[in-house]
Amino acid sequence: MDRARDLARPFFPNLQAFFVRESLGYPPRRGLLRALAHSSASLSAVSFAPRPPLPFHDTLAGDFAVLLEGLAATGARLRYMNVYSHCLRLHVTLPFARFGDLKVVHASSMTRAGYWYALPHLGALRELEELDVTVDDDPARAGDLVGNLPLQGLDQCPVDDELKEAFEDHGGFHTLRKLSLDGTHSEVGELTRKIRSTTLEELSLISTQDFTSDITKLVKPLGSENIAASLRKLSIFLVTNFAQVASGADTIHALFPEVLGPLLRVHALEKLEIMSWHRVLSVSDVDLRDMATAWPNLRWLAIGTDREVCYQTHMAWTPYAPNISRPSIFALVRLVEGCRRLTRLRVDVADMSEEDLDVLEAHALVATKRQTQFTHFIPAWDDHRLHLSLPDVDRLARALCQLFPSLERRAGEEDCRRPRPSIDYWTEEQQKTAAYQLMKKFNEWSI
Repeated sequence: MDRARDLARPFFPNLQAFFVRESLGYPPRRGLLRALAHSSASLSAVSFAPRPPLPFHDTLAGDFAVLLEGLAATGARLRYMNVYSHCLRLHVTLPFARFGDLKVVHASSMTRAGYWYALPHLGALRELEELDVTVDDDPARAGDLVGNLPLQGLDQCPVDDELKEAFEDHGGFHTLRKLSLDGTHSEVGELTRKIRSTTLEELSLISTQDFTSDITKLVKPLGSENIAASLRKLSIFLVTNFAQVASGADTIHALFPEVLGPLLRVHALEKLEIMSWHRVLSVSDVDLRDMATAWPNLRWLAIGTDREVCYQTHMAWTPYAPNISRPSIFALVRLVEGCRRLTRLRVDVADMSEEDLDVLEAHALVATKRQTQFTHFIPAWDDHRLHLSLPDVDRLARALCQLFPSLERRAGEEDCRRPRPSIDYWTEEQQKTAAYQLMKKFNEWSI
């Protein structure tokens, strides 16, 4: 390193990216970082990691200063930054706005204080296209700098006043195309409310909340004019506190139009995955009709409910209460016929009677315009497989395959951040159900 410096030439003249662990202020490590940062005008990607089992130390701020110094010296434009914490809490506040050329930022396990500090910095990046942030959900974070109110949190963090004021008044994230965010509903909602991009195409949200009403507040910004015009792919993973249901403070069911209605304004939507923990999403035939109207370009739809095993036998866990709706298979058929590009569908369906099957068979006989893109249909998820009642599955499979000749039983790999419920993920007990037999029949009757 000394020789390279003495010769006044960069240590790695063609370096474009590097991954480095935090120096912890140790001179040889800091010297290596300085050599890397001063190496090349082509440097565009940097990844930082701690030294497990230790989390990031406050010396990371010094490492950032060295990096900034190197970029200024070489004229390099840093486009990609990943601060990967190895699931260890990231206590350090990061001044992302000082790296003004960033297009992609990944930061995991940020504390609440660090997140509220970073938010205006991230929003100020004029070329940011992709953002992936996880806010640590350790209960111990209650002692962090911020409370439940976002503006109070920002006021208590040492963010540059001008930067903060611009973010609060005018928002940010003007060029964002892809966003992945994991945090509480207030943390997630504050960022989505501030998005001013008209090019956001892909959005993945994991949100924790206490009440169903919190979900409504979370989803509302997604129906805003600038987001709704461009959003194509949306994944929402909702983890709602079951204690509120157990105590009687909240209901077990969540009506789709009341909780997720703003999504019907996202007319460009092509892929939608929703997984709700501890609240049953009530979806009616009318809701599916509205979806077909709102999302004509839909290719993939998955809506599911789950719960922790410990709540399965709790008296408050009543997923089959009379006020909870599930769509009929015929309504799903109408959805697929209305969305001519739809290929995959996983929605818990209602029980089907013999009379319902007669109606479907009659419809299959007279239908003239087949939807040939539809290949995967999962009629039940987890426990619902054991409850779903279907008539003659041979006749049902035949009718569905007449309507959708490309239908098959084997599903894909992705679905709401866990393996898609393909034939390989059914338990031995579930494989005795009518839902499982229906999926087996699809291949027999596919044309």
